[in-house]
Amino acid sequence: MAWYSECFEVAQENFAPYERVRLVRGTVPQTLATVPIEQVAYLSLDMNVAAPEVAALEFFWEKLAPGAPVMLDDYGWVGYRPQKDALDEFASRKGVETLTLPTGQGVILRPPR
Repeated sequence: MAWYSECFEVAQENFAPYERVRLVRGTVPQTLATVPIEQVAYLSLDMNVAAPEVAALEFFWEKLAPGAPVMLDDYGWVGYRPQKDALDEFASRKGVETLTLPTGQGVILRPPR
């Protein structure tokens, strides 16, 4: 069952004015390796599904600059408990903590290497 309607063409139109934007069509984590990114200063995850969010965090973790924030949307809300549990497990493996914000978001800071 598709939760979202087809919107790729709309996204292309919305981002057309920006020269440095590259839209990648596909699913996470399958498309991540197709994006040539060496370092990330800020990562925001808002996919509403635990497995791809953790996969994206796994993929980008070593690419995050020291001190880079990772914003986890809906982290603290009851309806998104599977994401919180999966992201907490990731944080535990990496030896970091997640700060829960009053907005329901979570924040992880990438420690120095």
